[in-house]
Amino acid sequence: MLKLILETRKSKIVSTEMGWLRKILGVSGLQKVRTETVRNILEQEETIIIKIQKRRLTWFGHVERMKDN
Repeated sequence: MLKLILETRKSKIVSTEMGWLRKILGVSGLQKVRTETVRNILEQEETIIIKIQKRRLTWFGHVERMKDN
């Protein structure tokens, strides 16, 4: 159940991100422009989900290296 909720949230975040990218590019959602094409034009190779995961891992590494006190 939790996995389904997380996947739904990820999907909503990615679709919102694509909406922003399409708006920046001036492309309507009704136009048949592929997601990959929009990302390539705007040079956005990573989704926001991947960026969030990288930041979490960076923070986790920082916390792991901290002293106990």
